Amino acid sequence: MQEPAMITANSEPAPAPVSAVALEPVGEPQRRCLSTGVVGAKESMVRFVVGPDLAVVPDVAERLPGHGYWVAANRDALTDAVRRKLFVRAARREVGVDLALVDLVERLLLRRATDVLAMARRAGLVSAGFEKVRGALRDGSLAVVLTAADAAEDAVRKIAGPTTGLSWVRCLTSAEIGLAFSQENVVHAALRPGALTDRFLREAYRLEGFRPVDSGIKA
Repeated sequence: MQEPAMITANSEPAPAPVSAVALEPVGEPQRRCLSTGVVGAKESMVRFVVGPDLAVVPDVAERLPGHGYWVAANRDALTDAVRRKLFVRAARREVGVDLALVDLVERLLLRRATDVLAMARRAGLVSAGFEKVRGALRDGSLAVVLTAADAAEDAVRKIAGPTTGLSWVRCLTSAEIGLAFSQENVVHAALRPGALTDRFLREAYRLEGFRPVDSGIKA
């Protein structure tokens, strides 16, 4: 990751959200999206299997047995796959699936993101609070900056400038971030480099596809 450039929020464009960050290293296993037909890194997709009861089951941890069906981690892509009965076509048999699957996947990805964030906190990789995050930004020791989706615009602007060049996650609410800290609400947090940080970034990327948020920065 590049070190953050110390600039003001008004002197540069807002940092790219996590969805704009390249998450497809060379050699990454590829899968074809059932909805779009596009081949891409499986890191950016969600796996599904057909269970014993012939219901389509999301396998967000990619551990369930059986043939996997992959869909881009995107609300529109999964909605399209359900409405066009693409799981039925791919499985070549009648399988149980409806639009409730879309919200279920979002909930599962949210749980994974907050669980990994909590593990990263226990491992000492996470700082929380505006001043701690700003201090870590000055030290150049961060890989990911996390700002709540429901943060006030002024709070977003104050942190935006120094995050240039870093991955910036905006898809969790302050209450959801707070779950990882056993607090009611957390607006600003940041993660230092590490394996758990990489895992969190992957989960945040997938979650963002189901709940895209505006960066909060206006030109």
